[in-house]
Amino acid sequence: MKKSQEPLSVPTPERLAQIRRGIEKEGLRVLPTGGLALTPHPIALGSALTHPQITTDYSESQIELITGARRGVDECLDELTEIHQHVYHSLRQAGDEMLWVSSMPCGLPTDETIPLARYGSSNAGRSKSVYRMGLGHRYGRRMQMISGIHYNWSLPGVDSEQYFSLIRNFRRHAFVLLYLYGSSPALCSCFVEGRQHSLQPLGSGGKTLHLPYALLCDSVPARKMGVYMGIFNFFIVIPQLVAASALGFALRAWLGGQPMHVLVLGGCSLLLAGVCVLRVPSRSEVV
Repeated sequence: MKKSQEPLSVPTPERLAQIRRGIEKEGLRVLPTGGLALTPHPIALGSALTHPQITTDYSESQIELITGARRGVDECLDELTEIHQHVYHSLRQAGDEMLWVSSMPCGLPTDETIPLARYGSSNAGRSKSVYRMGLGHRYGRRMQMISGIHYNWSLPGVDSEQYFSLIRNFRRHAFVLLYLYGSSPALCSCFVEGRQHSLQPLGSGGKTLHLPYALLCDSVPARKMGVYMGIFNFFIVIPQLVAASALGFALRAWLGGQPMHVLVLGGCSLLLAGVCVLRVPSRSEVV
């Protein structure tokens, strides 16, 4: 058995206390209209090339906030909060720009109008810009505007092969995280403008698109997709009917008339559903 396939020994509490984590959070600078801000990286935020906590990712309009490697969770989150507050304060003083909170981009201009990140004329700065230019040619600039969070994590005594083993297991169950915490199910129509796609309009106006049941597409046989989607709809509609007809009585009779107890019940049901999803096989499951 390869070392990367061997199970990790259960770490001791002392060893777990040595875990270090850091966060890299990306976000787009936007105008009050919801469109992408095309202005240069704010001078008040320092040099994007050398600042240890605030830089840009793919685009000049895409800010990236970076914490240090911290042992405490609260310590890491507190640092990210302080960086966030500094950025918002600087943006407020400079004008009316804000940070877009969603992973999927805001209203975007044409692909060639999205500004690449600029890092100056030094060799290091020019190489970073050239790299981003190549990404734009390969994948398109709009695709690079998806923003997210990089969670950096390390455990003493774990080598590279064992890290790959952990990554493999994480990928096997990543869909549960998407189910529990959301997966950006909707996007602006400008993101796929001029490209073929199978997304459907969400609501009136056609400016927002989505793809229903996308989380199940890798676990349901294509020839039985209609049957499974019908069953899936049953488990959406039936609980709604039960809640509409009996939840009021249950709230008064068994939940003490406290609406908060209904939220707790819903949260527990969601966690139970996530555990059940772990039993759903995936055709692309990593071995």
